[in-house]
Amino acid sequence: MNSSKHPQLLLILFALLACGWITGCPQPPASTTGNQNGAAASGENSPTHDDLPSVTEKLAELNETVVATLADPASYGDAHEALHEVGTLLEKVQSLSQTSGLSEDTQGMINDAVKNLLVGYGQFDEQLHGSEDEFDAEALATQLDESMEILQEIVAME
Repeated sequence: MNSSKHPQLLLILFALLACGWITGCPQPPASTTGNQNGAAASGENSPTHDDLPSVTEKLAELNETVVATLADPASYGDAHEALHEVGTLLEKVQSLSQTSGLSEDTQGMINDAVKNLLVGYGQFDEQLHGSEDEFDAEALATQLDESMEILQEIVAME
């Protein structure tokens, strides 16, 4: 990630990834991340995420989880693990977009979509940790869905 072009993006990403260390967010067990049936992450049933379309697909799945929980404040905690995973995947999207031979314009569009997603996920994460700031879950869900759709469309074009 080129931190000189997007210093805010780097700070937001760092904040999401550091949440577990700073606020005591529980980290997902290493042996079960990436799959829902509890199979070990030794490659069995776990995605590799080694190309931009695969990473974007996994990110879209996590976004669906986050957006679904925004509909019910009682289920906000269900998105906690997904919020931690998106930070890593968004960083990977940025990295892959820079090494995939994409044009500067396309990289810029990807960076904008990633920034919008990071801001949205960051707002939700703050709510999970007791923020007193005003929070419009419906508007945030719309923002996340629209940004994810834009990212998917850009990746599909390439």
